[in-house]
Amino acid sequence: KTKVGKKAAAHPSYNDMVKEAIKATAKPVKGSSRPAITKYLQAKYGKELGKGFTTSLRLALKRLTAAKKLVQTKGSFRLAKEEKKAKKKKVKKTKKAKKPKKAKKPKKKVKKTKKAKPSKRTTKK
Repeated sequence: KTKVGKKAAAHPSYNDMVKEAIKATAKPVKGSSRPAITKYLQAKYGKELGKGFTTSLRLALKRLTAAKKLVQTKGSFRLAKEEKKAKKKKVKKTKKAKKPKKAKKPKKKVKKTKKAKPSKRTTKK
């Protein structure tokens, strides 16, 4: 028997399609629901998706949430916030030599003495 290779998909990977759908349909706080993602992908790719579309989509969503690339909030999905530290390159600043500070002299504590108050009582004459 000769092996027949799989036919290359006419659409991008499910991970890429899901991310694209969420970017297009997501609300900033709530994200995109599974039906909204399904509707977007069917409108864009149509028959190219094939029979096992819903199963593949469900598994892709599961995979992406497990990899923490998606965040699931109630019934919706949204893209996880990527760490900005990874994207930005750290620029090291050279520190200037610090001048040695003079030793601080301890302050003398001034004790306050209480003044004798004149008594308010008056004596009878």
